[in-house]
Amino acid sequence: MKIKHLLISFFIVLIVLFSGCIGNPLKEESTFLSTSQSLDARFLQNAPPKNIFIGDRFNIWLEIENTGEKKIDAGEVRVDLSNANLFRHYYSYNLEGHDEYGRKNRYADFLWWMKELTKYTSHKEPFNYNDKFEWASALGCKDKRGILCSESTDNTYKNECIRNCVYEFQEDLKKEFSHVPDYNEFNSTNKQYIEFNPTRYNINYLRPARKDPESGNRIPGANELIMYDDLTYVAGESITEERPIDISAKICYPYQTEGISTICVTKSSIESEICDPIAERKAETSSGPIHLKAVEQKTNGYSSEGEAQVVTRIDFVFEKADYKKDIFSNTHCLERVSPYNKDSFNVTFLKIGSKEYDPEQVCGTSKIELRADGTGRISCKFPINGVHNDYLERVVIRTNYVVIMETSTDTHVMPTL
Repeated sequence: MKIKHLLISFFIVLIVLFSGCIGNPLKEESTFLSTSQSLDARFLQNAPPKNIFIGDRFNIWLEIENTGEKKIDAGEVRVDLSNANLFRHYYSYNLEGHDEYGRKNRYADFLWWMKELTKYTSHKEPFNYNDKFEWASALGCKDKRGILCSESTDNTYKNECIRNCVYEFQEDLKKEFSHVPDYNEFNSTNKQYIEFNPTRYNINYLRPARKDPESGNRIPGANELIMYDDLTYVAGESITEERPIDISAKICYPYQTEGISTICVTKSSIESEICDPIAERKAETSSGPIHLKAVEQKTNGYSSEGEAQVVTRIDFVFEKADYKKDIFSNTHCLERVSPYNKDSFNVTFLKIGSKEYDPEQVCGTSKIELRADGTGRISCKFPINGVHNDYLERVVIRTNYVVIMETSTDTHVMPTL
């Protein structure tokens, strides 16, 4: 009797396992947040101030946050500030890296290190890290293990640790102040009003937002401040009445949408006991201004190429989820984005099961154009070999594009008394 019960239990387990093999690959709960968010940007309060006077020094700070589900690497976000001709960068410095109040400043750090770099490259003089050891230690220089360089008892190792740290810091400064002319163009003691480059790039990796697998709650992405420091308003004439000024930032960044669905792989083109050979499939999509809306399976069944080859035609339907942002089929923001690429994006990855497909080969193109109603589609034919039984299979598609958005604030230049 026990043997009979064991056999029944064994067959029940087999049935459950088998049914799981042919079940829906998407039956698990989605890990996507599936929002329309990608990158959020906002001017900080009092940066710029609501009111400024001629000669005032003020800052313009823009906070950007990765609210979507695609990572953004350092240097990928480009920010262009409007009305740059109305402002100048104010700074007085000396070649020891201090401002007129004796304070350390990243801008002064940059100028000091450019002096040292020029001296090194021009005269082959080594950096004197011992003289600047106290300053380097103030940076919190650490080795790869996270231990402070200053705590090492090995002077050779200590100096090398500081050298690497300072070099990395210097490279960061060069990126942050890439718009600054050579330090030799400035006097080392006089106050300077210099033109500033309104273009900035993010200097840090921006971690994407994601869903907590246990609670299902949203885990925020990383943020960064884009800073325009020590600015002053430049007026060609005296101001006798309050003058409003609009300040806007145009932000450009590359992004990606990933969509997941299932398709039915069948020997027959009209019927199957496993799934419907021709149907609209449920789709899941990652967060971003472009969403995968649906996957429509148009044809199915054996082909004439071989008795075990199935050819299925699938239409991937996308929609624009955020109409406040413009979409372009460019790959980066380092150069001017062409208006001819507006309202389009590219398919960069296609996969059915474990096999990857070239979009150009199976779809005839990789570019998708958005229609007036905000939708776009691409039709692809996939040859699938070794099909002896009907089954459901997972399909993954990724699209890449550039997003351009704008955010604004205002300030008021107060009249001269």
